[in-house]
Amino acid sequence: MKYMTFNRSCSYTGLANMLEQFGINIEDREIIMQAAIPYCFYYDGQEYFAGSMLQGKYWFDLFLKPKGLAIEEYRFSKHELIDFLETNVNVMMGIKTIRRTESKHSVIYKGFEQGKYKFLNMRHETEQAPDFYIFTQQELMKVCHNEIYCSKIVPADDKVSIDSSLAAQSYKNYDIYYNEMKVFLSQTPTFNDLSSEKNRLFTPLMLDILSMLQIAGETEIYDVLYALRVEYMDMLKRENTDSFPKFRDSILECMSKIGDLILEKNPYQHII
Repeated sequence: MKYMTFNRSCSYTGLANMLEQFGINIEDREIIMQAAIPYCFYYDGQEYFAGSMLQGKYWFDLFLKPKGLAIEEYRFSKHELIDFLETNVNVMMGIKTIRRTESKHSVIYKGFEQGKYKFLNMRHETEQAPDFYIFTQQELMKVCHNEIYCSKIVPADDKVSIDSSLAAQSYKNYDIYYNEMKVFLSQTPTFNDLSSEKNRLFTPLMLDILSMLQIAGETEIYDVLYALRVEYMDMLKRENTDSFPKFRDSILECMSKIGDLILEKNPYQHII
């Protein structure tokens, strides 16, 4: 079994576990690095995505396609799930989490045993959580969202299908992010402003990008961003923004250096 080795990595850990059936022994962070995920960035017109939040066929195939494999995705109502599981195993899907039921946690369906559905749980090795979730049909319906997304690994039709514009697009997306952050910070936001934008503006940088910098060995920028994260969380905890001017200047300087990394180190300039 492969365990999660960094924050919010359950989908990449799921990928690592599914790859074992193809004789590939790999960790979540190795997949991240081989796919150059630390130097990719996405904007869907509303939200920003980095690191382990870059999920799904497009992103997973960056790692899989050069190995002759690909993700096959399925989307259907939760009431169709039972029929799907009758003919499919080793498929990854998301279920509700205990603390945030709107969130999804990746699990892998391993089979139907003694009248129950068995799922491999993606977790940290030291985490006090079970290796498997065992559900009756009724229990399974309770932990499923109304719309189900499942994925499995299959042999690829070809290897040459990587988007050659990904490097330029990642930098363009990140530039949009940087400029929005710059405008937001220039307005001298209040404590409430900083708090309300925690998930949308600050989490991609201070959680997802932070993890990627650590995995990629970008130690100097990681140390600076980690210190800024501590300062940001401290401002929220104290409900005090006295240190904001220095924080604003430092975070924009740090973000500029991260943009340079994306521009310099994203390898997807040409089709693989």
